[in-house]
Amino acid sequence: MKEQQHPLWLRASADGDREAFGALYHDTRSRLFGVALMMMNSRNLAEDALQEAYIRIWHNAAEYHAERGSVVTWMTSIVRYRCLDMLRAQGTREKYVVAVAEPADEPQAIHTETSTDGTETGFTAENDSMQLCLGELSTQERQTISLVYYQGLSHHEIVAHTDHALGSVKSWIRRGLDKLKRCIQRELSE
Repeated sequence: MKEQQHPLWLRASADGDREAFGALYHDTRSRLFGVALMMMNSRNLAEDALQEAYIRIWHNAAEYHAERGSVVTWMTSIVRYRCLDMLRAQGTREKYVVAVAEPADEPQAIHTETSTDGTETGFTAENDSMQLCLGELSTQERQTISLVYYQGLSHHEIVAHTDHALGSVKSWIRRGLDKLKRCIQRELSE
C-alpha cells in the first residue's frame, strides 16, 4: 500500500531526495488538490495554494512527527493553512463547514466565501448542487466522504476515529460517491 511509503518518502525528501518527493507528490496531489479547491473555490487559486504548500512541505519535511498523525494529515494541514493565508491576503474570510453530523433540515454549506463587507460571493451552480446532493446522503455516507475528501483522512484513520469496520467505511464511501455523481449529473442537466 502506497500510504505506508509516505513516511519513507517524506524522510528521504528531508534529506534532499527529489525522486522520493516526486513519488510523494504524485501519490497525494489529487487528494490535496481537492482540499485546496474546496477551500479556494477557484481552480487557479487552488493550484497556486497547492504549489506553495508543496514548496513548504519540501522545505519542512524534517519537521514531520509520526506520533502526531499520518503524513497526509500533516500535509493536509499545510495545504489548509496556505489556503487560509491566501484568503486572508485577499481580504476574505473563509467559512468552511463540513456536514458530518446529523442531517439538518437544510443541506449544510461545504464552502462559502464572504467578502469584507459581509456579502456572500463565489457560489456556483456546482456548489449549490453539491450542497443539495450531500443533503441526500445518509449520515454515514456524508461523514465518511467528508472525512476522506475534506479532512484528508485515510480509510484506516476513519476506522480508528469512528470505530466502524473498514468494509463498512469503504462501502459508505463508494455508495455515497455513486449517489453524489448521479445527483450532481441530474441537478446540472436540469
